[in-house]
Amino acid sequence: MKLIYFLFICLFFCFNISYSSGIDLSQIADYTIKPTKVFIVKNKLYLNFGEKYIFLTTKLPKEKSYAKHNNEIIRLKLDTEKLKDKSKRIKDVVVMSEEICQKVINEIIIEFDLKHKKHFLHYSYKNDFGSYDEFYDEFITKKDKKNKKQSKSIETKQDRELSSKLFLSFMNTIKKYDIINKKFIFISRNMPRITYFYIDTENIYMAPLILPPYKKEGIKKNPIETSTDFLYSFIVKNHIVPVIKSPFTSTYRLFSLFSTSLLEFSPTNINEPFSDITIEDKNHIMDMNSFNEYLDEEIGTKEYKAKIKFLIDGESFFTDFIDSAKKATHSIFIQTHIFKTDEFSIEVSNFLKKCSETVDVRVLIDRIGAGESKSAIEDNIFTSGYKSPDSIIDFLEKDSKVAVRVHPNTWLTFDHRKIFIVDRKKAYIGGMNIANEYRYGWHDLMVSLEGPIVSIIVKNFYKAWSFAGLGGDFSVAWRSLFTKSKRNITKETDDMIDVRLLTTSASDYQIYDAQLEAIRRAKQRIFIESPYFSEKTLIEELILSKKRGVDVRIILPGVNDMMFFDKVNLKIANYLIENGIVVYLYPRMTHVKAAVYDNWVCLGSANFNRLSMFKNREINIAFYDKILVDEFVEQIFIKDFEISKKYDKAVEIPWIYYLV
Repeated sequence: MKLIYFLFICLFFCFNISYSSGIDLSQIADYTIKPTKVFIVKNKLYLNFGEKYIFLTTKLPKEKSYAKHNNEIIRLKLDTEKLKDKSKRIKDVVVMSEEICQKVINEIIIEFDLKHKKHFLHYSYKNDFGSYDEFYDEFITKKDKKNKKQSKSIETKQDRELSSKLFLSFMNTIKKYDIINKKFIFISRNMPRITYFYIDTENIYMAPLILPPYKKEGIKKNPIETSTDFLYSFIVKNHIVPVIKSPFTSTYRLFSLFSTSLLEFSPTNINEPFSDITIEDKNHIMDMNSFNEYLDEEIGTKEYKAKIKFLIDGESFFTDFIDSAKKATHSIFIQTHIFKTDEFSIEVSNFLKKCSETVDVRVLIDRIGAGESKSAIEDNIFTSGYKSPDSIIDFLEKDSKVAVRVHPNTWLTFDHRKIFIVDRKKAYIGGMNIANEYRYGWHDLMVSLEGPIVSIIVKNFYKAWSFAGLGGDFSVAWRSLFTKSKRNITKETDDMIDVRLLTTSASDYQIYDAQLEAIRRAKQRIFIESPYFSEKTLIEELILSKKRGVDVRIILPGVNDMMFFDKVNLKIANYLIENGIVVYLYPRMTHVKAAVYDNWVCLGSANFNRLSMFKNREINIAFYDKILVDEFVEQIFIKDFEISKKYDKAVEIPWIYYLV
């Protein structure tokens, strides 16, 4: 039944794809078309691109108050109606020549040594200030608050000073060219969506003009062709071919799909809020010796020695990985759920292609995440002039020695793991895929691992690599029976701790079983952060834990990348709050998947939903070293609690959310 629903939804979207008509925003971003007239009417700035299409800003501040808003962001809106004649109130604005604009930019770049820096445009507005990230099309905003630590105050002070210096230098440089008109449009090529700046040198005011979001224009295909592409990929590539080459795994997965689906329709007892019951000794925590015995015997996992380093957000992880990969002498292995074709992903691709000249580079991508089908729709926003390749797989393989394989989505199961391995000595696992949002936009977490545990991760990668090849199940069996295991080249050292690998695969739910038991055993605290939070049995047990007096707190994204999960999260958040659990909404998208149960940490690629717990292929790590646990709680949960909005009362949500 679910398969039928899925196919129906996909076909519905395929046949209802629409393309924007009329003015092409990418042409404006590329300066293929330019404004025929620019003017101000009643504090509104208009850019006219013809008789019919006009871009206008929200109202500009009054000239008398420019000093308070001397450098702010103005978002353009599209108005397709012809502007009526208002010549009596029109103030003309001149479009500066591109030649002068380039001279001004060159002088600023030389003066501030900005040639190789990613943050060029700095702005300030009252107590908010920051910079525009030219590789992600996002303003990185910092707020000046008195309760922030001193280190933050120093950082923001430096940003404010740089913002001010850039702004004043910009204005002074422009004045050198003795432009008669004091109000004009400055052209800013090669900055995402910022096509122009509005500048008033007389009143010392500048505003970057931001285009509305637009999609990459490509070859327009009719709905029949689009649907055919999708059906070929879904039926042939994901089901017919995989079933032939992997009959045992495919059958096992189908059985697992039916068995876990039955659980979703089983009755639940989470209807009424539980009464509060306190634990006498809240300082007591779960017995780790007993819990480890349970994990060894019942879950069937082992502990391995490892050195762990937390890499929070894209800057930390990708910088660390690229630095390690540059030093690679043997191999670079990547297993990821999503590998997009945006600008950052192409930068990573080019880097891997260069590395493949000297080392063994392999990339394993989930078929859905690769967007291999030609019907895949790009929703990225690009720098002016950027052209996205049709397929990341073709791009990686073209003119390089990079080996790429694709994991099939048989019976709607996905390979959701994120694993990066360098020289079989250092591994990274966590929640980050390869795309702009993971590098620049979202809050996320990866960990680097060194030590004997890496050899186990490498073996898992080789197994997945064999499965995705032509032989499928038979290649995996051959490797297990006749291929010698790679020797363990990662030695144990004194600074390593015990770390456990947990996975989800067909009918093997280690991540779910371990965390379910941890919830039941926790006596002091349970902190969880996840973007998708909907597994009902875990929710039941969390409420029971709260009933026992455990401090249960959940962090969910305030802004979710998937609209549906916004509604699911709010509905579940209300239910948790009604039962006494404190819910926090992170101010932007958090993709962190982590939990602390007393002094036991579990983190990795698995979300707190049924897909991750029962269907997808996932990988997590778990550890209980007190020093490292305290460090993790401080770096992730304490910091995220501080900046998130706390809810201890139910949030009012529209009735339609309950229907969804």
